[in-house]
Amino acid sequence: MSDDDWVTLSEVEHWLYCPRQWAIIHLEQCFVNNDDTVRGHLAHRRSDQLGHETRSATTTLWAVDVVSETHRIVGRCDRVVVEGKQITPVEHKSGAQHHHAFAVQLTGQAVCLEEMCAVPVTAGRLYFAATNTYINIDVSDSDIRKLLFEAVADIRTARGTSPRLPAPVNDERCEPCSLNEVCLPRLVSDRRRQHKPGRTSPCP
Repeated sequence: MSDDDWVTLSEVEHWLYCPRQWAIIHLEQCFVNNDDTVRGHLAHRRSDQLGHETRSATTTLWAVDVVSETHRIVGRCDRVVVEGKQITPVEHKSGAQHHHAFAVQLTGQAVCLEEMCAVPVTAGRLYFAATNTYINIDVSDSDIRKLLFEAVADIRTARGTSPRLPAPVNDERCEPCSLNEVCLPRLVSDRRRQHKPGRTSPCP
């Protein structure tokens, strides 16, 4: 593998949520904030601060950078909870709705932690700030790990193919997406309103 084939776990989440969203953010280098993304930034203020705390036999680490040299993936855990030999990554989400991309991103963190710490990591948690609730994820699940490695491979392939953006999904994911006015899913999906192929993006 070359030095530029590293894949970030945030890329994996964006890719699995919507490949067009991934391309606009990571290839076009275009990102637009809306109310949801601003709330997300605010919700991550605590978890983005490096540090740790220990209570009884439990140590919580904040903003932990993780990496897997084997799989060439890199990311950051919002929290890592250590209890004895048990390591649990915790991923913070600002909203209330769960998407399978979140579980795959969390599993990628577990894969990195396993390689870094040389211990099995089988449990992870998703924290949803909007409802102050947690979802437990089996990060050792073979199907989720398969999705992770397939997404990583697909991202590497997409980087080397034509620069045209993937087609928009034009479904319920689009309306709340901050990139809606850049992506233009309804317009691009309507072939009757297209005169010739090409990308439409206000970003430079």
